[in-house]
Amino acid sequence: MCLFFQTCKKDKVCNQYNSCENFPPKEGFGISVIKQMPFQKHAPCYNPNNGNEIIYVKEANNNYQLIKLNLQSKVETVVLDNTNIVGQPKWGKNGWIVFSKLDLNVYIIKDNGDSIRQVTHYFENTYPTFMGKDKIFFVVGSETSPPGGGGNKVIDLIGNRLDSLKVKDLGATFGISDINSNLTIASWICGANSICSIKHFDFINKRYLSLYDFEFNGRNNIQGIYWHPNNEDIYYSTYREGIFKVNKNSKTITKIKCGCDSKSYRYLSISPDGSKLIVERVDATDYQNKTGSWTEEGKIIIMDIDGSHERNIFE
Repeated sequence: MCLFFQTCKKDKVCNQYNSCENFPPKEGFGISVIKQMPFQKHAPCYNPNNGNEIIYVKEANNNYQLIKLNLQSKVETVVLDNTNIVGQPKWGKNGWIVFSKLDLNVYIIKDNGDSIRQVTHYFENTYPTFMGKDKIFFVVGSETSPPGGGGNKVIDLIGNRLDSLKVKDLGATFGISDINSNLTIASWICGANSICSIKHFDFINKRYLSLYDFEFNGRNNIQGIYWHPNNEDIYYSTYREGIFKVNKNSKTITKIKCGCDSKSYRYLSISPDGSKLIVERVDATDYQNKTGSWTEEGKIIIMDIDGSHERNIFE
C-alpha cells in the first residue's frame, strides 16, 4: 500500500502564500471557543450551463438565503429565503438546484426560485447531487432510515427510488462527473489504523477503484471535492492543508493552494470550461493564546484552475 502525506511545509506553493499561518498551542486550560462573524458566505457552486453565474449560501444574523450571483454584473437574486441549508447546494444542467435542509431531507428548486419540491420524506438524507439531468444521488446516514436502510440512494426528480448502493463508511463529500456518471467518493471516516482514501466508483460494474490512500492527521479530512470537466482530474480541499488535485489515470497528486489555521478551504466548484475554481475560504482571526479561541468568517474566493490570481469576488 502506498501512502501519500499531504503536508504544508516550506514547499513552493506555501511559500507563495505568506499570509497563511498556523496558530501556536494554547497556553491555558480554558475551553476553546470559535466565534462566527454575523455575515458570512458559504458553499458556492457554478451554474454548469453558464460560467458567469454561481449560487451560494448567504448567512446574515442567523438568517440563511440561497443566492444566485452574476459574477460580471454582481447582481444577486434570492432563490430561497430563510432556509438553513446543510452542506453544498448543487446546480444541475436541468435548471434545478438540489440541497438538504436542517430536517435532513432532500429538496429541489428551480434556479428562478419556483417550484420547490421535497423529494425525500424520511430522516438523514444529506449531500445530494445530480447524476445527469434526471437523477439525484444522496447519502442515507442511518441503517434504520426507511426505505431500505442506510447506504446511498439514486432517485428521480419526483422522489422515486431508482437504485440503492450499500456502501459502508462513506464519506459525506463526493463529486459526480456528467461524463459516464463517474462518482468520486472521499472517504475520511477512517479505520482503526487511521488510513483514509479517495475512491472512484464504477457505476456500471458497481465497484470501487482506489485512487490513493493517506494517513489521517486531524488536518487533512476532506471538505469539498469536484471533477474537472476533462474527466481526469479531481480537485479536493482539506480542513487545514489546502487544495489538491489527483489525476485518476496517473494517480499523481498536485498541491494547488496551501491551507493553514488562518486560511482554510471548504466547499469548491469548477467552472464549466475548466478554467476557474471557486471555493469557500474560512479566514480565522483574533487568535487568543490563553484559550485557543478565534473568530471565523466564510468568504467566496475565485482563482485560476492552477491556484493563481486568488481574489474575493466581493472585493
